[in-house]
Order: sequence, then C-alpha cells, then structure tokens
Amino acid sequence: MKYHFLMLFLTEGWRFFDNNGWKFKGNWKAFEKISWPEKKTYKQSMYAENAGDELEISFNGTGISINGNWVKDGGKLMFL
Repeated sequence: MKYHFLMLFLTEGWRFFDNNGWKFKGNWKAFEKISWPEKKTYKQSMYAENAGDELEISFNGTGISINGNWVKDGGKLMFL
C-alpha cells in the first residue's frame, strides 16, 4: 500500500554538528572518518553506548524525518 502526502514539504533541516535543537544527555561521542583523497578527519555522526543516554529534539511542526543507521541492539526511539 502506498501513502501519498500531497502539499507537504521539508521546511527545515539540521545536522548533529550544527547544535540547533539537539539536547544530548549522557556520554555521546562523535564517530570520525577519514575523507578520501584529502585524508582529513571529519565527524560523521554521533553515538552513545550506555543505558540512559538520551537525545532530545525540539521542533515546531507536524512531522519529522530522522535518517541514520539502524542496529539490532541500538536502543529505543520514543515520541512524546
């Protein structure tokens, strides 16, 4: 079954490292990679390994799209 959302569009975008609207609680770390061919280190994403670590996102709107990696034992996503 396909769902269509007519007349809906993205009005804002954030990156973890822009620090807009993100609240990290606990021991979050940056995952770093080395670019090619420049061989410069850059932060690719953020991760946490401990129970109780949290990320809170505040936004104005009616919906949100979250992109990222999924891992089998990666914790929970809760919407309030």
